[in-house]
Amino acid sequence: MAARPKILSTHNLADKHDTHVGVALRTIESIRELPVAQRPKKLYGCKVWRGLDWLPDSDKFVFNFREYDNVAASLIGVFDSQISGAKRYDLAIMGRRRANATFLQATRWTPQNT
Repeated sequence: MAARPKILSTHNLADKHDTHVGVALRTIESIRELPVAQRPKKLYGCKVWRGLDWLPDSDKFVFNFREYDNVAASLIGVFDSQISGAKRYDLAIMGRRRANATFLQATRWTPQNT
């Protein structure tokens, strides 16, 4: 209530982690408890780590952060538990972002667009 955000993002309801879905549900529940005039105008359920091929393109909203790859890399680097060891989520997430963007904008192959 104190922050009164106009736009709010949280985990999406189709997340594979129960704890993430729980956060999304509690966020929605909290918003519904606010008076209508104090509710955020928009709520986005975001997905960063996994692919989005299962979701129809018409249901996707694209945030254009192409100019901020350096900021994204810095933020991802904060989570040492996600990037230390054999799994390099810091590299994978940047690849996933590019893959999601590419597949979203994929055109049907024809000899003319090769």
